[in-house]
Amino acid sequence: MNYIATTLLTTNIGIIQKDKIDTNDEMYKAWMEDESINLYTYLNHAISKNWIDTSVLQNYMSADAKYSDASEIYQAILTFTLDHLKTDDAFAKLVYRYMIKDGTISGTELCLALFEQNVLARDEASINGLLDGSLSSYDFIRAKIQSLELTPGALGLEPCTGSIVMTDVNTGSTIACVSYPGYDNNRLANTMDTAYYYELQTSSSRPFYNKATQERTAPGSTFKMVSSAAGLTEGIIDGGTKINCSGVYTKVTPSPKCWIYSGAHGSIGVERAIDVSCNCYFYEVGHLLGETVSYNTETKENETSYSDSLGVNKLASYAAEFGLDKKSGLEIPESEPNISDTDAVRSAIGQGTNIYTVSQLARYVTAVASRGNVYSLSLLDHTQDLDGNVIETFTPELLTKMENISSTSWNLIQDGMADMVKNSSTFSDMRSLDFEMSGKTGTAQQSTTHADHALFVGYAPSVNPEIALAVRIANGYSSSYAAEIGRDVVKYYYHLVDESSLIHNQAAELGAAIAGD
Repeated sequence: MNYIATTLLTTNIGIIQKDKIDTNDEMYKAWMEDESINLYTYLNHAISKNWIDTSVLQNYMSADAKYSDASEIYQAILTFTLDHLKTDDAFAKLVYRYMIKDGTISGTELCLALFEQNVLARDEASINGLLDGSLSSYDFIRAKIQSLELTPGALGLEPCTGSIVMTDVNTGSTIACVSYPGYDNNRLANTMDTAYYYELQTSSSRPFYNKATQERTAPGSTFKMVSSAAGLTEGIIDGGTKINCSGVYTKVTPSPKCWIYSGAHGSIGVERAIDVSCNCYFYEVGHLLGETVSYNTETKENETSYSDSLGVNKLASYAAEFGLDKKSGLEIPESEPNISDTDAVRSAIGQGTNIYTVSQLARYVTAVASRGNVYSLSLLDHTQDLDGNVIETFTPELLTKMENISSTSWNLIQDGMADMVKNSSTFSDMRSLDFEMSGKTGTAQQSTTHADHALFVGYAPSVNPEIALAVRIANGYSSSYAAEIGRDVVKYYYHLVDESSLIHNQAAELGAAIAGD
């Protein structure tokens, strides 16, 4: 009833006009808040209060609809609703959900329906196993996902989306720009496959939404190279500066914790802080950026004061230097980035109001890998006419060169990223391949009811980098899973392992989730 009244008739169709509803009306409250009246009573009350837009119902009423009585309007709403619900997938899914919860439809029946509806090719062994009870519906679905006969994207599971952008560090050209799940655009060209289009359009994984250039999340700890560059360049830390992590940062209230809490990292420097992703270290960097020291002539002592806006502005200026204040330059629709404008302490670990696309993070880590070259990225090489004549060529533009960050600072930042890979079990097989890459993981919480987003940025090789990449798995739980993708892409790109070990028509086996980001 709520779906029909609120979602269908009010939000989607507008038969019940939201701007006409008196939210203080007692009958409206009885419907919305108390749930003490039924749909019949609510609709008839809405008709009596002239909340109904009868123009939408003209095909369901007499020619002289202007003078229709309440019973005719109600009957028109009823007929319209029944007609509409026949093809309303969202309502059908809602009904199925209740049928499943009620036990009217079993898990086995749902699995068998996949064969009946030709979603899956007929598999007698699986069908017989489901029918005789030797194969549970859970094991059946898991096996079909493992074999990629069903995919997380098709099922709308969480996580079911991801993206990666890889660049040439020395030119700014884009080597790869991937949004998952993808689709076959050949089926949408010339003669449109309307059934396929509808399937894509209604998929909960939203394949038409480019996850690499349009989806924005907080960068999490992948932002810590910005904070390191700011702290080192502003002179508040150097290679010898040790900051103590006790697990809780007490200079601000409420006191944020390090990811390792109830443990602690102890006294560490900037390289180690990047390696182990110590939050408390970078909380302190954010706070130090907002501190000023003045001499008190009365007490004859120096006094330290803290300004959050000062710290935020300093962090923002360095984020902008890395190109995080603007779109990446890719020649397709891209969302605007946002550099945090509040809470210097939390902004220093990639929280606050920092939000970026994967393409923007790729441009940022390209700047880290190249020691300060900020490019306007490009997807295109050239355009040509039907005869093969070149119309226009495209070359990535070097926007700025970050001259103010010293080579010593770059060494510390890059050494920290190299150590992160060297010391992570996720990359243990890279060491056996005698190949060094550098990186930084990150997690970003967006909701307390969904898993954190998993991120990884990195470059390879560690010495004289050639490629840089950024990876995100929306609601991917652990940043180590995003790091696994970055690792495997580098293996593939440099032919470090046999291709069949990476591409084998089976879902990849995950490593153990690693604490910390």
